[in-house]
Amino acid sequence: MALSRFWLVIILGSVAYLMALLFSGQYYSIEYAVNGKKDDPILRKEVYLNSLPTAIQDSLKGSKDKKWATGKDSLYVLENQVVRIYAGKQATDGILPTCKNTIFDLLLPLVAYLSFFCGILQLLIDSGASERLARLLSPVFVKVFPEIPANHPSISYMMLNFAANFLGLDSAATPFGLKAMASLQEINPDKEKASNSQIMFMCLHAAGLTLIPTSIIGYRAAQHAANPALPPL
Repeated sequence: MALSRFWLVIILGSVAYLMALLFSGQYYSIEYAVNGKKDDPILRKEVYLNSLPTAIQDSLKGSKDKKWATGKDSLYVLENQVVRIYAGKQATDGILPTCKNTIFDLLLPLVAYLSFFCGILQLLIDSGASERLARLLSPVFVKVFPEIPANHPSISYMMLNFAANFLGLDSAATPFGLKAMASLQEINPDKEKASNSQIMFMCLHAAGLTLIPTSIIGYRAAQHAANPALPPL
């Protein structure tokens, strides 16, 4: 609930900031924030050709493409006797291009490998391999979680959660972490407070060791890195 309110404040603050820039005259329209792309010129205002100085009028009329640049980032564009004045360049992509890149270049490619590894982990559960492995690791878990009975189902879920974190599958680790916490809650004597086992599991989950950063490799591959599995030189 608190996180939802936080994002609501961020969104409303961003909208208020854009409206303030628009009505203060610093920007002619908010199109740059919605559909603009990085390094595109920002439209500052539109004026009639005859309202500009004679030198600028002559430069625009004499130009083949009806454009005239002054300085490094100022541009005059003539169209139907109306001159659009651009100044400065957009620092980042607008909302729509950012959403497009996020969905098609990041989220969709990540769904494939997350689904694959989630399926592998689910096969371990369905085949009973996770239970057998949990029985083998029970002596270790008993030392770390002395309150958990031997061969308790929560051990299997915690083991799969640690395995997913070990492979860098943050999203895949979440459902197993939730199942582990729910299973630990069943043997929690005080339902209103977290047990020692739940607190220890949360600490180990938050400080999980990652041997293969699969998520980071996926992000780098989506951004067309030359070698996604290797850090940049």
